[in-house]
Amino acid sequence: MYIFMIEKHLIPFFNERATIMESDVQEFVDRQLEAGHSVKTVKGVVTVLRMIAIYASKQKGCLPPVGWQLHYNAGAPCRRTTENVLNVKEYKALVNHVSKHVTCLNLGVLLALTTGMRIGELCALQWQDINVKHGVVDD
Repeated sequence: MYIFMIEKHLIPFFNERATIMESDVQEFVDRQLEAGHSVKTVKGVVTVLRMIAIYASKQKGCLPPVGWQLHYNAGAPCRRTTENVLNVKEYKALVNHVSKHVTCLNLGVLLALTTGMRIGELCALQWQDINVKHGVVDD
């Protein structure tokens, strides 16, 4: 997930800048919100940026990003739609596809579709939590 955030959000904006100032990060926040991303999503990406900056400060002797005072416009529009549920035909097609093409990712998709588990619950799963013999997921 961090790689996705870095490749999708951070690299396109910051590219190969040698230094990143608080004003640069604020501009990033503003543009992300204007693009329709939720405040929660933008804060998550900024957290990843902070972790990268802290790591860089330890590795390269730079100053860490202490006390960025960022402002998140809570009134920013969000791109949410009401049509985010699969219809029966789409559901069956997706279950059929992931069942025929088993990968770790597809197994997670199948578990989410058939159990109603949330993404955080799926990410926390370990192989020992899955009881194949009884067909259950233990907690």
